[in-house]
Order: sequence, then C-alpha cells, then structure tokens
Amino acid sequence: MNNPIRGHIIRWVLILALTVFLFITHYGTNPFSLDAVVKEYLMGMEYKGDVEVKASLKVEGQHSLLFVDHAYDLFHHVYFRHPLGLFWVPGSGSIGYEIDENVLMDFKGGMSTIKDLRFYEVFGQVHDPNVKQVVVSWGDGTEESTQLYDGFYLFSKAVPEDLGIGNIEVYGYDSKGNQIYHLDYENRKVEKGL
Repeated sequence: MNNPIRGHIIRWVLILALTVFLFITHYGTNPFSLDAVVKEYLMGMEYKGDVEVKASLKVEGQHSLLFVDHAYDLFHHVYFRHPLGLFWVPGSGSIGYEIDENVLMDFKGGMSTIKDLRFYEVFGQVHDPNVKQVVVSWGDGTEESTQLYDGFYLFSKAVPEDLGIGNIEVYGYDSKGNQIYHLDYENRKVEKGL
C-alpha cells in the first residue's frame, strides 16, 4: 500500500531542494554578505576575489561600489542592488583597471542605463600625497566633492534617460584649496615625470 503522506513529503522535499538550487544559482552561495557577493562576482570572471571595498555610494536605489583587487593590483567599479534589504545582486560596471603607482591622478568614467535612469560614474586613483580633495564638475553645471578613500575616489549620479550629462571634469585640490590637477575626457591622467 502507498502512503499518501510519504508522497507529499517527497514532493515537498523536491520542491524545497529545487527552490534552494534556483536561489543559489541566481543569488550565489552567500547573497547576504556584500564582500562574499563581490568575491563571487569577480571569481565568475576568473579573478581570485581578494578584494576590499574602498568606497560605496547609494544613488537612486543602486549601490555604486569601488573596490580593489589585491591579488591582481586592479580596481573595479560595479553597481549592486540590495532588494528588500536582504540580498546583494551585482549589476553593470567597469572591471580591470590597473593600479599604477606612476599615475599621480587619473579619471575613469562610464554610464549605465538602469530602468529609466542613466547612472554616471566617475572614479580613479590618486598617488599624489598632496591631493586631499577631489571635485567633479558634471556637465549639467553641478559640482560634488569627496575625500580620498585610501588613494581612490568615487562619484555617481543618476539622471533621467532622456537627459545627458555632458562634459565631465575632475579636479584635484591640496589641503589649502589650491587646484593641482584638472582632468577631463581629453586629458584622463597625469603621470610622474610628465
């Protein structure tokens, strides 16, 4: 004789196992830890995942993260979502910029369209100890400033999809407010000895 309870238990065990499998394939093995998700994200691109988050900004529900990969001496920028405040889900970004001690200051940037917004990111490395503050001048006339995060900086801005941001410029200032560097799309980095 068949036991109907046994059949229900087997069915629910299979449903639960499939749910766990689908959850892990979509969110990873530890979606509750940002560090674990960042490491899994990089390991998916065959990086070792020895990373440290240097800067994080929340812009229109997206978390703009700048992190350093110590195993390869690279830095990366990726947007992450945090639905329900529980799971970390990676989105678009820019991967694989070399950390170069000969670069006094550089400017990286990009744009990602997420839903109906354009997310602009401006980030880079600074190896000039005189630079204490970095300012971005967005093409729409607004400016933002930030301190350095262990030699890195990050800005992020969201605008409606039908608007552009225009020309972006980045400035490096010393502790007295004197401008040391001016970077833009045509002049993206300043190196030692140049």
